[in-house]
Amino acid sequence: MEKIQIIETTINHDLLPKSLYGDKPYRVDGKGLIIPHSFKHEIEKLLNKFLATRLFDKQGVFLRLDLFIDPELDRIHLLEINSRLVDGWGASFNIIRAAGEKVEELSVVASRALFPPFWYLPLSNRVYRNDFDFVLRELNLLGVSVLEAKTLGDIPPSEWVYYYGWDRPKNNRPRLAPSSGYEIENKVHLADFSQTWHGDQVRIPRGYSRGNTVWDDIPREQVIFKFCEKQCPDSRRAGSNVLYPKEVGRGRFTKQCYNRGTIVAQDIVSSLEFEDRICQLVLLTSGETVITGYVLWAPRMARVITDAYEHGPLLWT
Repeated sequence: MEKIQIIETTINHDLLPKSLYGDKPYRVDGKGLIIPHSFKHEIEKLLNKFLATRLFDKQGVFLRLDLFIDPELDRIHLLEINSRLVDGWGASFNIIRAAGEKVEELSVVASRALFPPFWYLPLSNRVYRNDFDFVLRELNLLGVSVLEAKTLGDIPPSEWVYYYGWDRPKNNRPRLAPSSGYEIENKVHLADFSQTWHGDQVRIPRGYSRGNTVWDDIPREQVIFKFCEKQCPDSRRAGSNVLYPKEVGRGRFTKQCYNRGTIVAQDIVSSLEFEDRICQLVLLTSGETVITGYVLWAPRMARVITDAYEHGPLLWT
């Protein structure tokens, strides 16, 4: 069976921005992963089936996948599918370029994503301004012509626009990417899909929803609870989008949320640890097609792994 490899690359730090989110430093480590193409093919097979099973139209769909690497390096575990705000494109292409990949080769990869020609950053998401500008610079550097739309009203409704924000406008613009973001990201879909997916190299931790498992049958000490929609009223009351077993307590509130369908559970799985850090893989897709990605290295006890942690390159064999 093919295995993932841990690699050490030389990073050209002159190509990296100092910060992407406010004043927080943008940290990149040369330690990364080489993943066999067979993993990519199976991920695309999974996404094809997931989108078809849930009856999602693939046009305009962009996804950000969070995955753990099995400690044996022979499997990966899909933890989440994010589709509302799909960020990370600039960081991914930039890291690979800083690790020595040729611009000409990356241009071919980026062109497969079929990005909309216009990108829009709403005022409500202005904390992402550095990252937004960074994405546009990287894509144009790779020969993908994209422009910032100052207002959505400036762009004809017939044109696709990549919306770089969490909350969609209320004018129901038909060609706004990532499309079907709210629907796809709802955690119940992956929880239910996990019951039928049987992969070889790509696994999904078993998910529990009120539609497939009664509350009393959940192995509560072996799961993490995730609210179906981030920042929904129930998650705001809980103070977090995810709850670990120790945070559930007697479970009265969590049970209420589960029975009304605002929270699901997912089996806890281990991820690769290396040099006292835990590894998470981020993959970015256009529809079912995997385009690029990167590695995140976080402290072993990190509760949630985010882009605030150290980044590393992802390469394919």
